[in-house]
Amino acid sequence: MTTPTNWPNPERPGYPPNPERDGMYAMRIDEKFIVRFWSAAQQHYSLVPGWKNGISPSDASVFTFCGEILTPAQIAELLAGERDRCANIFQAKAEGKRKILPDLQKERNALKAVQLDITYLEKYAEEIRNLGAAP
Repeated sequence: MTTPTNWPNPERPGYPPNPERDGMYAMRIDEKFIVRFWSAAQQHYSLVPGWKNGISPSDASVFTFCGEILTPAQIAELLAGERDRCANIFQAKAEGKRKILPDLQKERNALKAVQLDITYLEKYAEEIRNLGAAP
């Protein structure tokens, strides 16, 4: 059987993307999906955390790597970071519009449009920040 080339680091087939961290990973062999726990301390995959014996990275390299299985807390952390990045984009755009306001004081229609843009951009930024934790 040939080694699949879709492992996160093609030079280290069988190893997860962050081998220094414990985690759950989905892999496929033939048409069957399997889930295995990676132990950073043991440097192997096993059915449950803490097992002393497991599948070595070289043995696991024949599997097709599918990805990490995230916990609800990890997903919430990722979503919070993404919400913050999105809100910051809107806030930065609002600040950029605010900076051009003095130049537009003479152009009343343009001024109203920019003020309306600022209002909505700030509103959207605040709504994104207030989404709260992921369900």
